[in-house]
Parts: sequence; structure tokens; C-alpha cells
Amino acid sequence: MDVCLLDAYINPNLKKIIEEITAYDEMYDLIRMVDPIQKKVLSYDQNAWHIEPGFCYDVYEEGHICKNCVSIRALNTDRTAIKTQFVKDKLHMVTAVPIEFEGRRIVFELFKDIADSQDLLQEQLKEMQSLILKTNELLVTDVLTNIYNRRFIEERLPVDFATHQTLGIEAQIVMIDIDFFKLVNDQYGHLMGDKVLKDVARLMKQAFSETEIIARYGGEEFLIYDPRPLEETLKSTEIFRKNVETYPFVYENKIIHITISAGIQTVGKASPKAAIQSADEKLYVAKSTGRNRIISA
Repeated sequence: MDVCLLDAYINPNLKKIIEEITAYDEMYDLIRMVDPIQKKVLSYDQNAWHIEPGFCYDVYEEGHICKNCVSIRALNTDRTAIKTQFVKDKLHMVTAVPIEFEGRRIVFELFKDIADSQDLLQEQLKEMQSLILKTNELLVTDVLTNIYNRRFIEERLPVDFATHQTLGIEAQIVMIDIDFFKLVNDQYGHLMGDKVLKDVARLMKQAFSETEIIARYGGEEFLIYDPRPLEETLKSTEIFRKNVETYPFVYENKIIHITISAGIQTVGKASPKAAIQSADEKLYVAKSTGRNRIISA
């Protein structure tokens, strides 16, 4: 892996920032600047930002966006973040440092080889790589329902928003809440409540089989990001609503029936936060006007 030399940066202020970041360790294998929202590698020359060919995740040779994006996390928290990742069959520590420079929020990614791969057997490398992939997957997965968690939403949604808005692709935010879920826990116990959450998530995945982002947003609330026209999203949401309404939720010979309410917001040019808030407001209307219904306008 090529080393990103400090002398390659003509702008002295940027060079000074890099020197400060790397002051404690000059042995990085790669230093690069990225825009984690656009998934692009950046350079800065002649007082202008330039976008390099390809995507920032190309370095991992996995062919897809990282599910556990360390740079998005650094940008969201405005703090340095670290993860381990295989890069070209070598185990690296990737440090992400967020900064603001010349009117743009960017992230410095610093790669450091932390294991001498030549001393490891091929089987050991494969085991380590598999473990890291599973760990990165677990970090963005809700343990109970086995769908994505809120962390995944916060790290992935800005990327998909930016991509689909640039391409002019219509998309919807669907906020879903289980009606009277507290009564389920109070009357039948938390184990029944857990069973309901798992079954609801499974029914949700069936109804939105073509949608990649289905997540447990918190408690009994779920979020779906559906990059399809409103009519198609409404159709899937209604199928899901009916399936939940008629489904027998069973645990230890106890059978109950529940319903869900949903709010749908077309994304348009809104920010992720604004779109989620609007969908949540529509969900509140659905619950306050009788529940077991979908509000989209």
C-alpha cells in the first residue's frame, strides 16, 4: 500500500493539519481524505477540492458500502473513531479523524498494518477476516429481531439520501409502531413481548422483501427506508399491516392479536433527520386517530 506523503499536499494549512494528526505515529501505511457521505476520496489542490475516481470503500475490495463505516461514525460524533479491517489480505487498524477545512467537513482515514501477515497461516487469516466481518455485522444488527439497529440507520441513511437525491430517485421513510405494546408486556410478560417483536420484524421483511434498510429504531418502533415510489411503499405497508392484524402471535400456548400504525414521508430534498421527524409526526396522527392505520399525507 502506498504511503500518502505530506509533501504531496501543496496547501500549507492542510499539511500542518496532517502533521498534527500524525504527530504520534509516522508509520501509517496510508493517509487519505474522504467524504463519507458521498463515499468519495478527496484531494485539495490550488485552493479547490477534487473528487478522485471510484469510491472510498474500493480499498477493501469487497464491492459494497461498509456496513460499519468508521468515518460516518467519526463525522456523526465529531470524535476520532477506530476499527480493524482487512485491506488486501492484511489486517489494518483504520483511524478516522473528522475535521472541517475550507468550508467542508471531511474525515482523515489513517491505515496501519497491525499484524505481520507473513507470520500467519492462510487458515488463520481467513478465520480473522471472518471474525471481523461478523463483528462489523453484529455492531449494526439488533440482537433480538436480527434486523438492522438505530446505529446502522444513523450511519447509512445519510449516504443513501445523498445518493438517491443526486440521482433523482423517489424514496420513502416509513415509521412503524406496535399498538398498545406496553399492555402486551404488562399482561403477558416480556418474553411474549420479545416474541411479538421478532415476529413483527419477520413479517416486515416479508412485506418489504426488495428493501435493504429495515431497522428497529427503538423499543417497539421500526424504520424502513424504501427507495420506491409512494404507491409501491403504501402497497407493501398495507400488506404488512393486514398480515400483522391477522397473525396469531403465540408463546407458551398463549395466543394474542395485535395491530400496527405507520406514518410515511416522501423524502424529497429533506435531510434524514427532517424526513424521519415528518414520518414520526404522521405515525403520531395514525395512533391518535384510532391506530391500526397508515398515514401518508
